[in-house]
Amino acid sequence: MRLVTSKHSHTRPSLDRTKETLFNTLQSLAPIPEKVVDLFAGSGALGIEAWSRGAEEVIFVEKSPLACKYINKNLNKINKASFGKIITKDVFDYLKSCVNESISLVLADPPYGEPMANRVLQKIVVSRLISPGGIFVLEKAKDDNLIIPGQLHLIKNKQCGNSQLLFFKMLEM
Repeated sequence: MRLVTSKHSHTRPSLDRTKETLFNTLQSLAPIPEKVVDLFAGSGALGIEAWSRGAEEVIFVEKSPLACKYINKNLNKINKASFGKIITKDVFDYLKSCVNESISLVLADPPYGEPMANRVLQKIVVSRLISPGGIFVLEKAKDDNLIIPGQLHLIKNKQCGNSQLLFFKMLEM
């Protein structure tokens, strides 16, 4: 199914090949949990794919009101508007507000660039959004250098063209 996106949006949708690699790798690690958070959701492609592979609820966090309209259109297109919660908010503001949520799977596809990817890593740990043992997946530019916090254990690293998928397990704090 082709998702609806804006020609004028600043979002960069994950390529189908990258999305396929991400979810095949995830399913080799553990079943897709019931509740998933999709940070920097863009068109909602990652969260919708999580639903198609078993998630029952997805929280889409995206600061662009236009992108959120497209997420809503995509959810309606697949008759799943009730399965997703769309939060129109900056991801970092969201992370400040959801301390100790205890989610088992969080996906993040931020705008490429080292400062952004490193900031996401730091803030995801501080927020305690991810439960101990939960999985955090970060899509980033393959050339970005990261400082990985000690509470995140890198369990898989997949290259997909100019993108890199990093799979982390959240350790006990």
